Amino acid sequence: VESRSCEAPTSAQESPRRRLAAPERRARIIEAAIREFGRHGFRGATTKALAKAANTSEATIFKHFPTKADLFLAAFEETTGAGTEVLVQQLQDLADQGDDAGLFQTLTRAIFWGFRHDRDLHRMLLYAELETDPATQTTLAEALRHGRIYGFLTAHVAKRQAEGTYRAGDPAGLAGCLLAMPVSLAQESYLFSETSAEQDARVDVWIASPLAVLSAELLLDAIRVRPKTDDDSQ
Repeated sequence: VESRSCEAPTSAQESPRRRLAAPERRARIIEAAIREFGRHGFRGATTKALAKAANTSEATIFKHFPTKADLFLAAFEETTGAGTEVLVQQLQDLADQGDDAGLFQTLTRAIFWGFRHDRDLHRMLLYAELETDPATQTTLAEALRHGRIYGFLTAHVAKRQAEGTYRAGDPAGLAGCLLAMPVSLAQESYLFSETSAEQDARVDVWIASPLAVLSAELLLDAIRVRPKTDDDSQ
C-alpha cells in the first residue's frame, strides 16, 4: 500500500529508493565502469567491484552487458561516439579544403582536450593496450584501435597518396604513426601525473597554440612527399 503521508521519514522509516529506468541504469553502470576500469584495468576491475561502484547488482550488469568486454567497449563507444562524429566531420571539412595543417592542428587539440577532460576513460584505454592475455588483447585493443578517427586518417592518407602528396606506405600503418605523437604527448601531460587546475590551465595555453602548430608541422613534414632538389639528382 502506497503511503500518502507528507511527513519526512523518521530514522525507523527509510525513504523509498527511486527505481531507475533502464537507460538511466545503463548510463550509471557505464559511468562507474569508466572509473573502475581507469583505476584498476580490465582484469583488476571485477564485476563485483563494478556492481558496487554502480550501486547495483552483478545480475543487473549482465542484463545490460552480456560480458565484461561488452561493458568495456560500450563505455568507450557511448562516451566518445557523438563527439567523435563531430570531430571527424570537422577533419573531413579541412581535408576537403586542402588545409592539412589545420587538420592536424585540430586533431592535436582534440586529442589533448580528450585526455584533459576524460582521464579515467583514457587510463582505461591504456590499460587495454597493456593487457597480456591474447584473447583480451584481441577483443579490446583491436576493437578500439580501429575506431572512427583511425579510420578517417587511414582513408585520408590513402587519398593523399593517390594524389601524390603523401609518402608511399601502408595507409593504416602511417595513420597509426600520425596519431602516436599527439597521443604520447597527451599521455605525458595528463595521465602519468596528477596535476592541479592551475597546471592544467598552463598546459591548455601551450596546447592551444605552440604545441598544436608544432605537432602539425612535424607530422606534415614527416608524411608529405618532399620536392626534389638539384642535390637529389647528383
